Amino acid sequence: MSTENIFAHAQSLPCTDQKGHALPPHSYSTPALTPNTSIAKDGNPTPSVIWQVSTDGGAIYHDIAWATSTTLTLTTIASHNGYLFRARFTNSAGSATTAVATLTVNSAPVVTQHPSNLTVTEGQQATFTAAATGNPTPSVIWQVSTDGGAIYHDIVWATSTTLTFTTTAICSARSLPTRLEAQRRRSPP
Repeated sequence: MSTENIFAHAQSLPCTDQKGHALPPHSYSTPALTPNTSIAKDGNPTPSVIWQVSTDGGAIYHDIAWATSTTLTLTTIASHNGYLFRARFTNSAGSATTAVATLTVNSAPVVTQHPSNLTVTEGQQATFTAAATGNPTPSVIWQVSTDGGAIYHDIVWATSTTLTFTTTAICSARSLPTRLEAQRRRSPP
């Protein structure tokens, strides 16, 4: 099977994740192992190939029973981030294993904690907290609206998950920052 629909063969997948759950037939894509990645096999007699996956950092590799072609085609999901893949070639003269390819699955930010509304007395500190997950880890910038939420402006100095400031009379006339914009941190080129 090369690029055939792998989902029809999911029941033969013998691997499990770190919690012992069956590894679903979803995809794995890395810079070293991308969809439709092919590897060459050479030997006499011609070797068979089987792809293997490790879900525990390389301590144990499991054969992927249906992955017996030099091309491994899969679809990624976030929970497979960090899985390791390799191919093992075998013939009557012995076996050889490819170098390991690490799967990195990027996922968009998901807000896990929204800031709560807050009422304080003038001159007191106001503190807002928010959080988000994603891969790579999202960056954060707080925003403020002075027109009831129609337009938000970045608070350039507010780049942590907690925003604290001392209130003034002018602050109470404005809409305080109650919206978190999580943006993926850009990797350096």
